[in-house]
Amino acid sequence: MPGSTGAFSATNRNRVIVLALLTMFWPIGAIGAEPVNVCTSTSVVDVQRAVATGELPRAEAVAGYAMMPLGGPATIGLKRVYDPGEIDNYRVLVQLGEAREPTDKDLALVERAQVSAGTPPEKDSLRAANLIESRQTLISLNLPAPPNAGTFAGLGWQPGSATVLGCAGAKPIFSAVLRADFSSRITCALATIVLAVLVYALVALAACRSDNKLRPAGRQVRWRRYLDPVVLSSGPNGKGSISRLQILFFSTLLFALLFYILVRTGLLSSLSTSILILLGISAVGAAASKGTDVATNRLDFENWAWMISKGWLPEHGLASINLASWRDIVTAEDGFDVYHFQMLIFSLVVGVALLQLGFGDLANFTVPETLLGVLGLSQAVYIGGKLVASPSCRELNDAISELRKRETAFVVAALPGAAVPATLAEARQRAPQQYSSFVEQVNVVKPMFTNVLGEFQGNSNFEPRFT
Repeated sequence: MPGSTGAFSATNRNRVIVLALLTMFWPIGAIGAEPVNVCTSTSVVDVQRAVATGELPRAEAVAGYAMMPLGGPATIGLKRVYDPGEIDNYRVLVQLGEAREPTDKDLALVERAQVSAGTPPEKDSLRAANLIESRQTLISLNLPAPPNAGTFAGLGWQPGSATVLGCAGAKPIFSAVLRADFSSRITCALATIVLAVLVYALVALAACRSDNKLRPAGRQVRWRRYLDPVVLSSGPNGKGSISRLQILFFSTLLFALLFYILVRTGLLSSLSTSILILLGISAVGAAASKGTDVATNRLDFENWAWMISKGWLPEHGLASINLASWRDIVTAEDGFDVYHFQMLIFSLVVGVALLQLGFGDLANFTVPETLLGVLGLSQAVYIGGKLVASPSCRELNDAISELRKRETAFVVAALPGAAVPATLAEARQRAPQQYSSFVEQVNVVKPMFTNVLGEFQGNSNFEPRFT
């Protein structure tokens, strides 16, 4: 029957068309779609959706920091007993922002090989704060920075979450979500650099203004010269001081590191024993150096005042006319000083180590005992060298005392009775022997003064008073 055959063919054709349309437009995954396995899936978006919509048992997570440092080491505590027999691997999903449907640019997945787990050590901050117990789980990892981490709003701190996934092989066991703020390494580093430079510049400006008040006209120093750390840390004689420079170096470096850790994690880091010993060595060395200078290189105040009255020294001392230089750091009166050089190079080595390792955790930063011993020995030898140095300043002080005595003897000899000489020439005629004695001692003092204190001032007076 041709008619029946034609109708049947038309019906089949319509069915085929409808089936084809359904196949084209019906969601492929709507029929028989398998759930995403959060322990094996390589799609970070799929893992995030599965965690958000899944029914995995939840564990409570706590953070050891007020802010989680992206691109740096971090720890997450789980209030769940650590059992490697049950959970043999972990994954951590990091999400920036609080979007319900984040893109892959807002997400990062830390694979099991990059996550370590165990019980917290005795001195761990989470355990010390009683946030987790000794038998519970501590997760350690380097927090990855999702692609959008470089586009933080504001200063670079943004809310987000870190989800810990506990797996037994390929089987999901639990999840733990930690809500936290995340910090950007670049933003924190830039903030630290800006603050450190600003503080240093303000200190240099204050020191410049203070010193320039004491400097005579024509010897004013521009502010930018005080940006030189040697000038900023100069000693009381205006020359460079290796011990003061060392303290300035370590203090500035530690200030920058502490501030960086503060803005990176929101916590003020403690200092390790090695750092405290390092600061102690520098402080004791500077104090001992100052005490040695007072004991061996000190002029009597009367002699100092007498030289100022003669115009040999500026009114506010040598610091008002001298300007420190790097040459002062590695040289002494007798030329190159190997003790200064030793202190300088080993201080630089420790400083570089602080920059490399101290950004993570100053509390656990360790300086090898042998290196601390070398720094301490350098300080001891430096101070010992000052103690056994040539007593030139002491000899100058004695020579000035003798010169003042001879000046007094000249005045007494030039005043017979009540008659006061009107001029120096008249006084010289009255006491020629005492005057010659004074001039002889002046000629002895001149080279000593130049060797110890530098050049005489332009208005120096080498004649004795006569009244």
